[in-house]
Amino acid sequence: MGHRLQLGIKAWLVLLSLFSAIPVVLFSGFTIYRLGSSQQDAQVSRLSYRATAAAVAIEQRVGAMLATLRVLAQSDAALQGDVPALYQQAQRLLKIMPEAQLIALVDADGNSIFNTAVPLGITNSNVNAADAVQAVFRSGRPVISDLYIGSVMKTQSISINVPVLAGGKVAYCLRMSVPADIFSQALVDQAEPPEWTVALISQSGTIIARNRLSERFVGTKTSAAMIAAIAGHRQDIFDSVTYEGIAVKAGMAHIPETNWAVVIGAPTAALNAGLYQSLWIMAVGGVSLMAGGLAASFWLARHLRPTHIRELDQMGIALGSARSREEQVSAELSESKTMEATLARLVEELRLSQAQVLQTSARFQALLKTASDGIHTLDEHGDLLEASDSFLRMLGWEAEEAKGRNVVDWDACLAPEILLPRLRGLVERQQSDVFETKYRRRDGTLVDVEISCRGVHLDGTRYLYNAARDITERKTAEAKIQQLAFYDSLTHLPNRRLLLERLAQAKASSSRNGTHGALTFIDVDNFKTLNDTQGHRFGDLLLREIATRLRSCVRESDTVARFGGDEFVVMLEDMSGNIDEAAVQAEVVTEKILQVLAEPYQLENHLHFSTVSLGITLFHDKETSNDELLKQADLAMYQAKAAGRNTRRFFDPKMEDILAAQSALETDLRGAIGTEALFLYFQPQVDRRGRLVGAEGLVRWRHPEKGIVLPDDFIPLAETTSLILAIGAQVIEIACRQLKAWNDDPATAHLTLAINVSARQFRHPHFVDDVQDALVRSGIDPHRLKLELTESLLLQEMDDCIRKMRALERLGVSLSLDDFGTGYSSLAYLKQLPLGQIKIDRSFVRDVLSDSNDATIARTIIVLGKSLGLCVIAEGVEEPGQWRFLLDEGCDQAQGYLFGRPMPAAEFLRHARRPAAAMGFDGRPFVH
Repeated sequence: MGHRLQLGIKAWLVLLSLFSAIPVVLFSGFTIYRLGSSQQDAQVSRLSYRATAAAVAIEQRVGAMLATLRVLAQSDAALQGDVPALYQQAQRLLKIMPEAQLIALVDADGNSIFNTAVPLGITNSNVNAADAVQAVFRSGRPVISDLYIGSVMKTQSISINVPVLAGGKVAYCLRMSVPADIFSQALVDQAEPPEWTVALISQSGTIIARNRLSERFVGTKTSAAMIAAIAGHRQDIFDSVTYEGIAVKAGMAHIPETNWAVVIGAPTAALNAGLYQSLWIMAVGGVSLMAGGLAASFWLARHLRPTHIRELDQMGIALGSARSREEQVSAELSESKTMEATLARLVEELRLSQAQVLQTSARFQALLKTASDGIHTLDEHGDLLEASDSFLRMLGWEAEEAKGRNVVDWDACLAPEILLPRLRGLVERQQSDVFETKYRRRDGTLVDVEISCRGVHLDGTRYLYNAARDITERKTAEAKIQQLAFYDSLTHLPNRRLLLERLAQAKASSSRNGTHGALTFIDVDNFKTLNDTQGHRFGDLLLREIATRLRSCVRESDTVARFGGDEFVVMLEDMSGNIDEAAVQAEVVTEKILQVLAEPYQLENHLHFSTVSLGITLFHDKETSNDELLKQADLAMYQAKAAGRNTRRFFDPKMEDILAAQSALETDLRGAIGTEALFLYFQPQVDRRGRLVGAEGLVRWRHPEKGIVLPDDFIPLAETTSLILAIGAQVIEIACRQLKAWNDDPATAHLTLAINVSARQFRHPHFVDDVQDALVRSGIDPHRLKLELTESLLLQEMDDCIRKMRALERLGVSLSLDDFGTGYSSLAYLKQLPLGQIKIDRSFVRDVLSDSNDATIARTIIVLGKSLGLCVIAEGVEEPGQWRFLLDEGCDQAQGYLFGRPMPAAEFLRHARRPAAAMGFDGRPFVH
């Protein structure tokens, strides 16, 4: 019986050990598993947090570049199509934005107007990311391109493309090329721990940037599943596989401005490592606990002897049920102590696991403290939860001071009743926002910041993630760009673009308040002379001084602008509602301007006297366009110049009729050039015997409605435009062809033909070559072609005139000085000129019989011409007495109505063939 009892006790001991260990093992394992699972959940939650942080960092960088490029696209140079000025502004912009590679201007056909990477003037029709450019022209909105290889820089890049508007339509696309590696570096800064994979992916699935192996994978396409996740704006954590074949848990954050997405992948193995470690601890602990219990049971059973068992048996019989109860309690107590020891070990393991969590949290806090932006999180009420060191430094706070603060304590722009509901809405809807505001520092100073924020829900907690970036330098750069876009760089006055904006506002204000405004157009008289004689540096000094004086003549509320070149515009506002009173007010101001600007200017060591001409127009409502008002003031200014300069003129509606007629005439004249509508009339020239020796060719214009138009009606208009050059060239061609035709008739083969040459035509650098080409094409004798030059032509650039005249003389062309006596050239120069003839102006011939002064002048010119060995011809001879007087004084030739009016070529030919062509007015030869 003792042997059976011994076996029974050993068995019971083993069973007791096993059953006691099972609940302890299960409880400990559950606790360890939950701890490992919590660690894994915390790591997964960090994926969303880090993805959001990376997306905000990229969004801020792209947003800053986009905002800067928009300012450049709205500059005055861009809107006016001033390509050289815009190119210079783009070059200066690149100096303050080192992350940009180049800036280019592209037209609707995809042609590059300029590219800052190459000198201005080198164009390129092969524009990268052309789809983005076309999208800008279609939508009129900024477009961020996909990744491409730059044709100039040969690097992987993206482009930021913004429209340049003109008249409400997209005229050009301004594009900034940015290397993709700047985004890769930003992702490296966001990767924590480093083994995590962070990628920036476009909507098309192209990898734009990557924190690891970027040189290998940037530019490749991601998986179809990832493209679908990006297109669907997926928000949850999902399983994926990297290009290296690593299974990861992935989190995603979208960037609305670009339609890009930031994807962060944490290796699944790393995330599960803590959980696997907990399961391993649970398994090892359970096995150890059960093995220890079994070993103790076997040891106890082996050391029990039969005598001990019998004694126990007797004691059991003696004690009965009471003693059995005591043994049961003792066994339970032993089991309790064993469980206590196990729980103590579990507590120690839990403490170690908690230390690991704290270590992970410490790394996160270290990352938060070293962030360059002012990272901080708020709850839905705007109370500060966490703040990075950079945020505290930005506001000048210590960590203890920041505790318990609310966003209204440092935001200096938005009122609490506006700011707090706005933030609360972002938290509730989990939306993101980017806006600018000002933060109030501890010392009361303000700092400009850009806030990127996003509402986040994690583990049942709602909070607002914020990244504050100090944009003081960017604001300074934007201010510089603003200065370039709206102000003249020389005088620092508002430029044309800003003037037009203020003019539109002034018209609306005048219409609303029933007042008048005035627009004064100011042009500096003879400004070109100063530039030509003293140089452009003195011209710039004068313009600066004029700008300073103009500002002193008007009120603070008025506008003084530099319109361009030597032109200024003064806009007066809030004048009387009565038009007569407003005109008087404008006249008082303009009179003051004339007086102040007429005072001498001290330009370094040079005392300069200058005046201006002013044109004034009044406005009362917004119906008249800006262009119309400027045209009116400009037209009035030209009237002031025509009146003698240094004066003012108000706009008269009759001026517009004159201008419209001139404009229509100019259009018709352009159409006539190069056609037979322009032709020559010929006026006979005779010698002292009345014999026909030549003719003067006088241009005429056959207008389809006006008939034959005389040169006095269209040559002045042609002189003010470039048309005179084309007309002069055509007249030379006609003259050479006519001389060629006269060669075939004995009556005209010996005749010379004189034509007038304008000053502008003569000063053209290719004038001599053009004359030579016409002579060669016609094959005529050059001596029969006579060019008449006005005396006023010799007033400027005398040396150049002499060189050209000698070159024409070498060609064999004869030169005549027309209208002699009406100019102011020095007689000392006259003997140097290779002239063959001088012509007495008709103004002296007309009254030569009745005005002794005219007679003396005509006599003097003849004597002077003879002394210089020149032929003297008089024009405007209409009476026999005039011609007899000129013959008596020794005049060689004459032309005028006495010998024949200007006539067409066919009629002139008939005139030349008549025997009576050599006869005078009364039928008798004029022979002396």
